Amino acid sequence: VRLSERVSAVPPCHLSGSGQEAAEDPSMTSIRSVDTFAGVYFSPSDGTRMDCSLVDLNVPSRVPGHEPHAGKHELYIIVDTSGSTAMRVAGCETFLDKSKQLLAAVLETLPNHLEAMRAGRFINAQPVTVHLWRFNSDTWVQSTVTLATGEGDSRAVQQLRECVGCLRSGGTTNYDSWAAKLQAEVAGRPGSLHSALLVTDGGATQRERFFGAIEAIKESGPAFFQVDCLGYGPWLDARTVSFLAECTAGEALMVESLHGEKIRTKILGQLARSMLRAANRVHLQLRAPVLAISSQSSDNGGASFSPSASQNLLLPGSPWEVTVAPGERLCIALLHPSGKPPSIAIHATELAWPAGPTPESERGGETDEGGDTHSDHRDAEWDFVEVCDRPGGPAAVPCVDMGGAPKSGADELLEKMKEPRTRQALLHLPMLEPAYSQDGTIDRPEETAELRSAVCLSISVTGQASGCVDLAAMLHDLRAADEICESIMIG
Repeated sequence: VRLSERVSAVPPCHLSGSGQEAAEDPSMTSIRSVDTFAGVYFSPSDGTRMDCSLVDLNVPSRVPGHEPHAGKHELYIIVDTSGSTAMRVAGCETFLDKSKQLLAAVLETLPNHLEAMRAGRFINAQPVTVHLWRFNSDTWVQSTVTLATGEGDSRAVQQLRECVGCLRSGGTTNYDSWAAKLQAEVAGRPGSLHSALLVTDGGATQRERFFGAIEAIKESGPAFFQVDCLGYGPWLDARTVSFLAECTAGEALMVESLHGEKIRTKILGQLARSMLRAANRVHLQLRAPVLAISSQSSDNGGASFSPSASQNLLLPGSPWEVTVAPGERLCIALLHPSGKPPSIAIHATELAWPAGPTPESERGGETDEGGDTHSDHRDAEWDFVEVCDRPGGPAAVPCVDMGGAPKSGADELLEKMKEPRTRQALLHLPMLEPAYSQDGTIDRPEETAELRSAVCLSISVTGQASGCVDLAAMLHDLRAADEICESIMIG
């Protein structure tokens, strides 16, 4: 994957070290927009009419009164020094030479980033332990230093840079080795915040236990564990580094070249963002059934952080809770009584539901009898194309007026797709129906499976416009066709 295609996936991290920044007011900044599909369900207990709302929500980067996690940060830099890294890429320089230059520059700047995060109270004031490992046929600890504050950091960084300069190529690419060692390190300090950066050029020659080791670390429940990956070179197995990043909610950055200021800034951004996520988990409380939730913050084909919703079933009426990272952008599907916005809070601070039309409805739409605004969703979500399917017509030429000729099936389908209610259904259904999304990108709580199925069916039938009419025609011999249609729409 080209640098130009992937390097934008990890934006640089800009921090101010004054420590005087005002925390954002989450009640004013969090909910970006809401799209409500009205009357999708009726409560079986009392008949209450229910709406499904898609909430586009930005988690503030700072929350008033929220302190960073007190755990100690453990930062691992794991460098591939297998024989393939000796490949020459620029004159007499090798891939490993370029890796060493990049890491030396990153390590030189790292203390300044840590100091800025401490000053801004983004991370706690404890020293950060940096582990430098190299691996090929086996894994070796090159150096372990502590970065606190003061002149000691300069000596520690110099020690790391000297160890980086001594790295040499040779051997195979044994992923099992470093994964097992990392598993032992995390198991020995489960209360610490573990952030790792893997720098590698190729596919593993040994990885029989690699996948199981990484999954075991996640399942062991450490306070925090995330691996970011920098992959390069012609032998890179993108599937391996992608698995590593996706399994640990990290980032996989795959590039053709390790040279330049841009890539150095991106790597520093990866390290800083991992530590920020480790230190600042934000808790949302939602007093409405959560049908689905997904992160919209990642460009790497999967969620940068995989949020999941849960409810304490032992306490009836308790709110749903979601743990997310600061700055995360979420899409949440909620079921709530019609006309009554659900309560959403961040650390007990109530969020303000948008008043008036949402950004989607401002693009144009129509209002139903219940007063709900349905937007014209002819945007980047869907691209409507007209294709002529009349006998003898070109296969991919726009249809033209045939002088009153009957509309083709494609024409009728296109007309239906243009209806605002249908477009709104196309916005909601991918969140509710697993077949319309990639595995692992959307969390659909098991507790609301039956509600979700009923809402999904209702929206699907409504979006098809004539679906209920057609059903009634098939059941023409039954007088209660209207009641039958209503019962189907409510599940």
